[in-house]
Amino acid sequence: KHFSAGTVTALEEVYVILRTDAGLSGYGEVRGNSHYLTGDTPDRVCSEILGYLAPRLLGRDPRELNAILAEIDGAVIGLHGAKSGIDIALHDLAAKAHGVSVFELLGGAVRDELPSNQTLWYGPPEAAAQKAATYVAEGFRYIKVRAGLRPFEKDVDRIQAVREAIGEDISLAIDPNMGWEAREAVRCLRKLERFNLSYVEQPVAHTDFAGMRYVTQNAGIPVMADESIQSISDVFVMARDRAADILHLKMIKLGGIDGVRRAAAVAESAGLQLMV
Repeated sequence: KHFSAGTVTALEEVYVILRTDAGLSGYGEVRGNSHYLTGDTPDRVCSEILGYLAPRLLGRDPRELNAILAEIDGAVIGLHGAKSGIDIALHDLAAKAHGVSVFELLGGAVRDELPSNQTLWYGPPEAAAQKAATYVAEGFRYIKVRAGLRPFEKDVDRIQAVREAIGEDISLAIDPNMGWEAREAVRCLRKLERFNLSYVEQPVAHTDFAGMRYVTQNAGIPVMADESIQSISDVFVMARDRAADILHLKMIKLGGIDGVRRAAAVAESAGLQLMV
């Protein structure tokens, strides 16, 4: 269950396969039913790829990766979901054409491992606490709780139960998924300070940049932007206006690996933290 999208019962994936006359294949993937985040549906993503993007790949050498990506990016405004599927497949194909892995194509590994979080969905406090304890026992050190319930006390009860179950040494964050208005968010977050939250993710509507900035300046808890980041231009505005402390970058929103790397450069130059 998702505050802004209701219940999602399945992930509908679109797979992209690019083949060359040399017998190589590159594989990409993008989630098709992301209507609440990008406006994408599986049929829309497929039609955008087949009608607008794929024809620009015919006859091209995949080793001309940057030139092809630039042409695709400039071919049509938006279509970030479709572009992401093509981008990932192109990176895979270009890497194979050069005889290396994708991470080697990008310049090599910087670290051997990365932390990941687990998310707790809506439900009674006891169930959330039990699931959180299970995740910690499995080795997770970052837990995120969905929030935005009515009345707010339901959120408080669940977050308190999770914090008590996992202890103080585990990172605990919440994600209202645009469920609050700015002043409401500040009031709620001040009541949650005692739970030592690492951050709150996207507390207000994705178009409410002023509200994001207000929460960031007044909440006392780091604010992460997720749904507000729909393009590199959004990253620039967030950085310029100091409307968030952390940015959640996703390939489906930024057009793939290339878009995430460019967005990350903008964010890092402004001193913002990143989650990918």
